[in-house]
Amino acid sequence: GFVKRLEEIIEEESTITHEALATEIEQILEDPNKIKLNVPTNDVQSCYFPIIQSGGNYDIRISATSSSDQLMPDIIVVSLGARYKLYCSNIARTFLVDPPKRVAETYETLLEMQEACLEQMRPGNPIKS
Repeated sequence: GFVKRLEEIIEEESTITHEALATEIEQILEDPNKIKLNVPTNDVQSCYFPIIQSGGNYDIRISATSSSDQLMPDIIVVSLGARYKLYCSNIARTFLVDPPKRVAETYETLLEMQEACLEQMRPGNPIKS
């Protein structure tokens, strides 16, 4: 899958552009059997061309595009949209590769905040105070 491919690129110090990596993701979405996902190819399609960003240049708008810049092994943001039959989903992931201490600490704080929010989100438990 994608994570394994990303790990290979980083570990082998390969060069690839954001666009080229996005194209690889697009090809998987067009043929899920490439990752041994047994679904009919007619039932799956991309909602938009995948967005890969790294190197400190990030655009979080849905209209963002993958650039011809080389993938940098730092903070990598990946976003894609996929449709299965009539169900559409968007997913975005941030991969931290040897992040600076400040970024790692901020990320840990965000995870703690998310966990605290999830603890309060229980059926019948009003979110307001």
